[in-house]
Amino acid sequence: AGVSRIILVVGYKQHIIRAFIASEFPGRKDIIFVENPLWKKTNVLGSLYRAKSYLTRETVILHGDTLYPPQLMRELLEKPETDARLVVQRKKVGDEEMKYVTDGNGSILVLSKLIEHRRAEGEFMGISYISKRFALRLRAVLERESFQEFRYQYYEWGLMLVHLVYRMHLHTHDASTHPMIEI
Repeated sequence: AGVSRIILVVGYKQHIIRAFIASEFPGRKDIIFVENPLWKKTNVLGSLYRAKSYLTRETVILHGDTLYPPQLMRELLEKPETDARLVVQRKKVGDEEMKYVTDGNGSILVLSKLIEHRRAEGEFMGISYISKRFALRLRAVLERESFQEFRYQYYEWGLMLVHLVYRMHLHTHDASTHPMIEI
């Protein structure tokens, strides 16, 4: 169906991002900025918390510092709807990566930086598709707590909460063959 709007949560060097968008995409009403004034003190879930009011439909959430080929986004959006699909790469990981463990059939059981790297199947790359139903549950989780509860958490923690509380599935989308890098 395509992308109907883009929500950019900004904080660090937002003036550069806003100027670039205004210059390259003048007059675009479908690009909306949400400011996270506490970007220095928060993690990614703190930024997602600021944009929670937009979690009303199927959504792609991605880190702004991950580079990937355009084909990957096409693949992610073309797949049949599931609760959630998380882009992963099956590879050896260290302590810093966001790691995952599946049930062996592509459903994620655990998603955390705390997984022992020897047990991990690979790295979650910070890109996820969530269905409308999943987005609404994630919004409900975020609205239930104060900002203070989420400001130091990774957004993967929010995905795991929805998975565990609402029994919604997190499926992998294997992007091992795609070149990707976090900058």
